[in-house]
Amino acid sequence: MKLSILLSVRKNSKFLAKFLHNYMEKTRHWDDYELLVMYSAQDTWNEEIIAAFTGLSGIHFFKEDYKL
Repeated sequence: MKLSILLSVRKNSKFLAKFLHNYMEKTRHWDDYELLVMYSAQDTWNEEIIAAFTGLSGIHFFKEDYKL
């Protein structure tokens, strides 16, 4: 069984990098967890952080674009 964790980040989420580093540091069994990060399409602040963590096993990024 896999545990899925959904993290939603919006508008200058300055704690995203710190969270991801801590998550990777404390997660022991990558196969047991899946981190789903949903971020705002309008928020360009996170692009560098997302690029650095894209492709890591168990971490998936999804762009939220409601065009409200």
